This record gives sequence, C-alpha cells and structure tokens, in this order.
Amino acid sequence: MPVKVRVRLESLRNSEGIEAPALLNTGFTSETLNIHISLFRLEPLGLWPLPPNAALETLDRAGGETLSYSTRCR
Repeated sequence: MPVKVRVRLESLRNSEGIEAPALLNTGFTSETLNIHISLFRLEPLGLWPLPPNAALETLDRAGGETLSYSTRCR
C-alpha cells in the first residue's frame, strides 16, 4: 500500500532545498535510487536549466509514454 509523506531534498549544486510530497512503497522497483521531481521544482535545486550531463529518457507509464530527463547528482 503506498504511503504519502513529506520529504526534504537538499541540492548538492547550491545551498538550497525544497520540501515536497513523496509516495513510498508503490510497488515500483529499480536497481538504483530514483527520485522524480516536477519541472518547476528543479530551479531552486540548481537543476534547471538542465545540467550538461542530463539525458532524455522515455518512460512507460500506465497512461502511456512520457519524456523524462535524468542526471546523476553524485
């Protein structure tokens, strides 16, 4: 069963941080940690405009495909 919590994300690029709602235990599994953030929340974290190492990905969702950018922060 998914659980909704508030998390604080702090940027490694600047001294800023944001608080945002997050869904935990949704049944999604991955080999790496994944954090999906809305586009409007990227700027305070120093991730918009996109950093040079950002890569465009196509993700499959229940409602169809969506475009996503990924980057490694560490």
